[in-house]
Amino acid sequence: METVGNILMVFGTLALLVGIVWLIVTFIRRRPRRNAAIFIGVGLLLSILGAALAPDTEPPPASNEPTATATPTLTSMPTPTPMPTFTPGPTPTPAATPTPTPTPIPTFRSGVWIVGVDIVPGTYRNSGSGDCYWARLSGFGGNLGDIIASNFGGGIQTVTIAASDAGFTSERCGTWTLLAAYR
Repeated sequence: METVGNILMVFGTLALLVGIVWLIVTFIRRRPRRNAAIFIGVGLLLSILGAALAPDTEPPPASNEPTATATPTLTSMPTPTPMPTFTPGPTPTPAATPTPTPTPIPTFRSGVWIVGVDIVPGTYRNSGSGDCYWARLSGFGGNLGDIIASNFGGGIQTVTIAASDAGFTSERCGTWTLLAAYR
């Protein structure tokens, strides 16, 4: 009988849940709630009937007889073997590498050049072409404030790039040739 009682309780609970959901849906849609009431009633009836048929589950009665318990057995731990220690020798000091000095590039073409790295300070002359633009730069931020001096024009031009300039840029100027380098 206990299985039948459990099954009735499950079906009763399901019918009860269906009735509650149906009641909520019909309430939202403002329709009659008679079918929802039937499901709720059947669900309650099945749940009560299942609970009556299901057996009472009580814990088994306590026994006065002693129960056997396992006692832990102590074992000795093996002694770890000491590991050999590593004694490092002297660490060699790396030799200092000399800072390379930029070698002057006697000629260069259009682009952005870093003074002291790509090109050396000095006076340069271009090969002459139309619509030449050049600018001496104090920085590479792309702002007008980064331009120290600039020129736009045609023909042969001469520019002196100072050691304090950060860079130099040119477009459509042909080849720039170093006339005199400055340190």
